[in-house]
Amino acid sequence: MSSTYFHPRLCANSTNGVQCTQSADRFACAKCRLVQYCSKACQAAHWPTHKKQTCNHELMSKEWLPNYAKEQRLPKFADGSESGLDIFGPLKYLWGQEPALDLINLAQNEGLEDLSRNVDVLCAASGDSRHVFKTIANLPEKHTGKCTIVSNDIDLDIVARTAIFLLIAGYMEQEEAVPAIIHLWYSALIPSSMLSRVCEKILPLVEDVCTKIAAKAPHSPLGKTFKLDSGSSIRIVLTKEQWFKLRQYLFLPTGVTRTFAKEGRALQINNPRRIDYKQNHWYYKSPAFRTCIAKFLNDDILLPFGTSRQQFDTPNPTFHQRPDMWPFRDDAGPFYGWSHEDVMQGKQVAAEDVLGAQFFMLRSLLSKVCGRIRASDVHFKLSCLDARDLPGRLKQWGETQEFDRIEVSNLCDRAYCGPAAIINLFSPLLKPLPINPHATLLLFFSGANKEMQLSLTDPEKAHEWYAANKRTACYLAVPNPYTIPQWHPDGFRFHQCAGSVMFDWDKMWEKFQVVVGLRGLVLDAGLKIRREDEHGVARAWPKRMRDMTKEEFNLRLGRDATCFERYVELIRTG
Repeated sequence: MSSTYFHPRLCANSTNGVQCTQSADRFACAKCRLVQYCSKACQAAHWPTHKKQTCNHELMSKEWLPNYAKEQRLPKFADGSESGLDIFGPLKYLWGQEPALDLINLAQNEGLEDLSRNVDVLCAASGDSRHVFKTIANLPEKHTGKCTIVSNDIDLDIVARTAIFLLIAGYMEQEEAVPAIIHLWYSALIPSSMLSRVCEKILPLVEDVCTKIAAKAPHSPLGKTFKLDSGSSIRIVLTKEQWFKLRQYLFLPTGVTRTFAKEGRALQINNPRRIDYKQNHWYYKSPAFRTCIAKFLNDDILLPFGTSRQQFDTPNPTFHQRPDMWPFRDDAGPFYGWSHEDVMQGKQVAAEDVLGAQFFMLRSLLSKVCGRIRASDVHFKLSCLDARDLPGRLKQWGETQEFDRIEVSNLCDRAYCGPAAIINLFSPLLKPLPINPHATLLLFFSGANKEMQLSLTDPEKAHEWYAANKRTACYLAVPNPYTIPQWHPDGFRFHQCAGSVMFDWDKMWEKFQVVVGLRGLVLDAGLKIRREDEHGVARAWPKRMRDMTKEEFNLRLGRDATCFERYVELIRTG
């Protein structure tokens, strides 16, 4: 498999579809800062095409407006004909909902004095692989202890993809493995040669299991441990039916061609009922950022902006197991599973190219993961269960039942299991206090504060919105009805900012804790809630925007349109 997938060509100049092969780490387009070149000569040769396609594109204009504003009409989400809360597509999150976390973060918890300690992590409802990969990549270089990550999710799409990624990391050479994981993770199209190489290396491993379990009952759990030369291992526990489905994730269903896949995806993500909502959201973003989003929506391939997509010719089979469904919401994007700071660690000469930045950030992170798996004592255990059944199954299977970190995603929201059920289920699995006083149960409340906001009485709403508007006015101009038309997006931006970014979510959080009796639940379980300044795994308010300059505010507003999510860290008291 070509090393150009690990080292993508960055000079944006191409002739007859053939991209320049020279190193391009010196020059970037000074106007858009989205593409880079090997020389001024290549930049000049590419200028007529680049000027038309990118620099002079309407999305790059600072004066760009959504279609509804150009047409001087209220958007559909404001005129009563559509709800801005409507979504299109399945409730799947193959790229995650919130930024990736280093779940261990030894420096902020146990400390770096004893780097021979064993560490056990449980992801009870893992979502995609980002927490697992970031956690492994961020282990201290000198850590010599055993690291075990138990990762579970009820969705086979998620578990199958994680299993494939880990097998690739364990059984393929790093320069092949890293780009293969990146593109199977994020790209709708991948090179046929890349898919062939993955099948060559990974398919025999899965087919061997399928052959050996052919006579087993279809729904009984069957485990296989793949032992690597380094001593690391990947254990996968699935039913017979799920094992055979795992094999199929490396094949495209009959009839899924490049054209078929592209048309099906476009039908979902370009639904005309959502244009006003999506363009309104783009208005918050910088010209370069919205141009990157538009490019990704057009081709759905995670590569630097100026890199040729010509070799990406085959639909990603992990996205197309159901030919009739694109497995993402129409507002899903590759950036939302990572913090802006994480993404920009991969920034290149073309400093505004967030697609390239994310590619290179992932390349660095996954290179560390591959290195860890090959050189350290790292063990992965994957299962596909309802999280509520997981503690019992771990006991039944004789697996690890004491953990330094337990991450449960947003299962603690009342729309799912609720905090009482999750605390009662998983707090007994924390390591005892004498063994590790830093053992942490991490709860993520994605909807609790919005739930409290919606429950406010009319007088309470009026009071809270008045205060939120005053805070918003410190950063955005107050829309004047005499000078700003009703349809202008500045008005919607102000009010949406007041209702999300600048709302008093601390007050909503206090209300939620009282409503569900959270402090009592925690106390009864022998736990305590860490103060916000004591958090060692995740920031209590991961998207909060306070005490920043207007420039910083506008930058963050374009990336984090919500600020109501809340993490809670629970530790033992005795």
